[in-house]
Amino acid sequence: METPPNINVPASIHDLTHDVRIVRTSLEKQTERLDRIESDLVFIIKHAAGKLPPPNPADGRPAGHDLKIHKCDDGAIEFTVDDGKQVTLPPRLAEVFLFLVIAAGETNDEATLAGWRTKPEIIGHLEASGSPKITRTYVNYIIHRIRKALVAAGYTRRLIQTHRRKGVRLAIENVVPGAWVAAATA
Repeated sequence: METPPNINVPASIHDLTHDVRIVRTSLEKQTERLDRIESDLVFIIKHAAGKLPPPNPADGRPAGHDLKIHKCDDGAIEFTVDDGKQVTLPPRLAEVFLFLVIAAGETNDEATLAGWRTKPEIIGHLEASGSPKITRTYVNYIIHRIRKALVAAGYTRRLIQTHRRKGVRLAIENVVPGAWVAAATA
């Protein structure tokens, strides 16, 4: 009979946990790189077609001006930007989107745009609302899904801006938290 292999369980758990961290970090960096590549690709395609590209998010100009939001009974939200096509986000995406909208009333480096939310702030907000442990990768995934919904409705993905150090924000001008935000977050 063959003897079963001797496995050092604590060391194996430690090694596998370390591997998960390395892969997660690599995935986050690749997601950010993919976003930059996609943005460059859209710019080149529009330039080749003779169309002017939308404003560069790094220059602080808005990609939209007027945001209207309606909260549904199930926790989802419906919104339009500049009276365009309506976008519906499910509850989890809606929660993050509204968190970004509320940042609009906060001080920021470009007075016309919404304030930045760091990924740790988003994680803290989600965990405070009763979610289990949230990772940066999950936040990247949520932002990706919000952008995907925007693009599917015909909006530019640049309505959601990301920055490695500053975090995430909406590139929408004149978003002033008011009764609709209070009602939407209640």
